[in-house]
Amino acid sequence: IVVGTGLTESIAAAALAKRGLKVLHLEPNETYGGECWTTQKLSDVVSALRNAAASDGNEAGEKEENASDQKGIRVTYPSNQNFADVSVASSSSGAETLGEETGVEFGAGGLEGVQLDLACTPKLCLGAGDLIETLVCSDAHRYLEFKAVQSTFLWTSEKGEEAGDKDFILVPASRSDIFKSKDLSLVEKRLMMRYLKSEQDTVAAAGAAGDGSLRSSNEREGEANVSMLNYLKNTHKLPKKIRSIVLYGIADLEDDDCDSSDETFGNTQSTSAAAGRSKLYKYAKSIDRFGLGVGALLACNYGNGELAQAFCRLAAVHGATYVLKFAPNEVCILDESPQSLGGKGEDYRYQVIIPGAESVWCKKLVFGPVASLSDKSNILEMPGRNPSKVSRCCCIAKAEPALKGGSINLYVFPPSFGGGSTIRALRVHGNALNTCKDDSLVIVNLSCCSSSLRTPKEDLEAALSKLVDLTGIQAESSGDNSASTSLPKAVLCLYYTQNLDAPAFSKDFVKLGGPDASLSFQSAVEDSARCVRHLYPEFEALFENEEGSS
Repeated sequence: IVVGTGLTESIAAAALAKRGLKVLHLEPNETYGGECWTTQKLSDVVSALRNAAASDGNEAGEKEENASDQKGIRVTYPSNQNFADVSVASSSSGAETLGEETGVEFGAGGLEGVQLDLACTPKLCLGAGDLIETLVCSDAHRYLEFKAVQSTFLWTSEKGEEAGDKDFILVPASRSDIFKSKDLSLVEKRLMMRYLKSEQDTVAAAGAAGDGSLRSSNEREGEANVSMLNYLKNTHKLPKKIRSIVLYGIADLEDDDCDSSDETFGNTQSTSAAAGRSKLYKYAKSIDRFGLGVGALLACNYGNGELAQAFCRLAAVHGATYVLKFAPNEVCILDESPQSLGGKGEDYRYQVIIPGAESVWCKKLVFGPVASLSDKSNILEMPGRNPSKVSRCCCIAKAEPALKGGSINLYVFPPSFGGGSTIRALRVHGNALNTCKDDSLVIVNLSCCSSSLRTPKEDLEAALSKLVDLTGIQAESSGDNSASTSLPKAVLCLYYTQNLDAPAFSKDFVKLGGPDASLSFQSAVEDSARCVRHLYPEFEALFENEEGSS
């Protein structure tokens, strides 16, 4: 039994169903994807955030006295399980909390036609990334369409004569882009070309050797003890501007490029050179994979909520059963004696109690981030987890003139911008992803790892002010809007924190987390694979292709 139809749970359910296992997939909400991975109307997004802001966290479902006497786990679905620190600012009502009336008229200004991903944006697919490979290998790609991201822009404090007074430089995606770049000097172009050629030669040599590795084992061991930052700085002698392009515009890392960085990879915020170069390798393979000029990054048409639905459809084709608005409120852990199994057989370990339905017996259980678990008898012995948080913002702005056909662009703010974490912003103009009917509207989604001392607004507002004009919705803004006259004018801004638990594994039982702050879907695919391997160690890969290889 799998509870929750988020992307991670849905990939795992599809992998198990495709291998011939019986899968019952339950979703407490009305839509596939649940709270974290669904694409829904703007009014529904605001309603969900309002409920999270107003919730006191005491939604315990059925009363304890109605619970079974057997040892087990209580399951609740509090509306503030995944979202907190909610605030809104709009051009009509100014800043206020969503626990109160927002004053936003969804039927005006084209807002009724806007659809949003509450917690899985901004997220994009690498053309040769883990998610695309999983979609191809599983055949779930047949249910999806993708659009190319036109450009990636990187905020920089290194403003030379080439960049002028611009805040952003265009991240080159190929050799020709480097040659054409107006943001790089001739010396910088030569340095970047030399570095990329060095990496390409290493990859080519590894391919010729037939081992598919980037380096020999001794060299890889050395890279594991050096951070990616120091690898670029000391091994390749790259200046800070080029390092920023590689670290944040291409490899999508969190490493802070500051002078106090250590030579060794001992800082938990640093990425090893081996891991960083692996990301560069995937990025390079992604460029033009699906056609000349397509680039490395792809956005899911109709919103990222389609991804979870695609794997749900795949699982259903292979025999999985789906029920929406249906979820257990208790799990009883059965004894070994046959009498306690209700005549269902000794292999069944859990009795799942669902209000308004008969109990269901199962061998293994997977819960997504939608559920809150209370292990009354400490049966599961779940390892201790340190939950993290992601600061998120969704802003809707009005641009003049309207852009026919729309555009999709990524903006990256390195940790040096001021927040301490890499901020990623996806700017979708008009109906480029078929999620907005008004070509004059611009939707900007931002996210970063949350600071415990700052609100989501404090984490993201300064970056947002570089992309939209906030003066119409806020009298006092921490962002710099000195050059905002030509920017789209913000109509509505939603700020919130997403709570993120790391996956937890126990015997025949898995609790999965939600979307992280990174740009890619790599963690979702990796967590799904860990889930499947934990429940069934004999399954070495998530999916097998027709030839039987993963």
